[in-house]
Amino acid sequence: MNRTVVVGLGQPFAGDDGVGPAVVTALGTCPAHVTAWSTSNALDLTDVMQHAQCVVVVDAALDAGPPGTVRVLDERALLAGEARPVSSHAVGVRDAVMLARVIHPGALHCTVVLVVVAVERPAQFTTHMSPPVREAIGVAAQRVRALW
Repeated sequence: MNRTVVVGLGQPFAGDDGVGPAVVTALGTCPAHVTAWSTSNALDLTDVMQHAQCVVVVDAALDAGPPGTVRVLDERALLAGEARPVSSHAVGVRDAVMLARVIHPGALHCTVVLVVVAVERPAQFTTHMSPPVREAIGVAAQRVRALW
């Protein structure tokens, strides 16, 4: 179980909420021990956590600073609510991580790191991101690479 999984979480058709998948695209080719993919459903994390040593979640977040601010949070900060990742579903990142710890014994040994890009509000039915969030994609990709 020597694996890092990067999960770009977000809805590409919801404006700034698509920043997670955009960062995964910006990463390009990953080292052999890293897998990167995107999803719009935070519940997908519950299965990923049982097979990975480290899961890096990239997501848009409200109340994480001015739009375009990139922050790296550990699981403790996530559970304490230091940023509110955007969720288009009833279950967000925080809830998915807590659920994984309960239902999958293998998830107990997984480290979770959250790379958030601050957004003001996600929009619906658009692929256009606000300029500060679009400019933050490269910074967020660098922060993810630093975690490998």
